[in-house]
Amino acid sequence: ACSIVFETEAASPDAMRRPPRPASQRLVGVRRLAVTLAHGLAMFAPVLAADLLARRLGWPVAQVAALDFTALVAGNLALIVLYRPGQSFLRVVTRRNLPFFIVAAATLAVLTLVTRTDAGGQWLAFAPPPWPAWCVALLAPILFAALLKPLIERHLPSR
Repeated sequence: ACSIVFETEAASPDAMRRPPRPASQRLVGVRRLAVTLAHGLAMFAPVLAADLLARRLGWPVAQVAALDFTALVAGNLALIVLYRPGQSFLRVVTRRNLPFFIVAAATLAVLTLVTRTDAGGQWLAFAPPPWPAWCVALLAPILFAALLKPLIERHLPSR
């Protein structure tokens, strides 16, 4: 999903004016790796929170799994938005990129099918969690990404 979206992004306006990376420089430096790992952990936080809360409430394993899966998939979509170039989360989300919208819509449709319907849930042994919890699990990673987007632009150079 990421490669489909990123391959269709327009090149940054200054791409041809920037010098190439020196051959002696690492492709992925320690700083970039650390920041990227931090973003991954931040996207994992809603998954962990959903899991711990649902287990504490004594929900059946099938509902907990559906809730965790919802947060995980939403986190992956949020990471795509997080790494798309642009000034703000809202601007990135609303900027035209048909493959991004197709990937997001298809992902959300399949996610809804397998976590919100009994027939779809049978594929992965899921049971629909309560709507409010499902919505929070879907939106929390997106909120995290919106909060992290300015940090990415500040700490990572243009790609």
